[in-house]
Amino acid sequence: MNISTLAKKVGIHNKEMRQKIVDLGYRLRPTAKKISDKKAKEIIKKMQQLQKKEKIAEQEKEIKEKEAKKPKKLLVPRTVAVKDFAEILELEVTEVIKKL
Repeated sequence: MNISTLAKKVGIHNKEMRQKIVDLGYRLRPTAKKISDKKAKEIIKKMQQLQKKEKIAEQEKEIKEKEAKKPKKLLVPRTVAVKDFAEILELEVTEVIKKL
């Protein structure tokens, strides 16, 4: 199979495909234009697995970002020192004073 055809199937540029082939552990001569169909299938399978892993990692990252943005419910005593309040908020004292 031509490397350019493989690149089109995967949806990336020819040069990127060459680099991906090397990154996946296959040897590729700089002048090579074709690879065996067996290797091409293996490469496609490995790239699909990598894309799935990347997609899962991205989804997990988005979930963590959403959770981080959710406001926290904190129990604050009726009277509290600024230092203690900063510790509760997990902020620097100076940052709390700026907001007050």
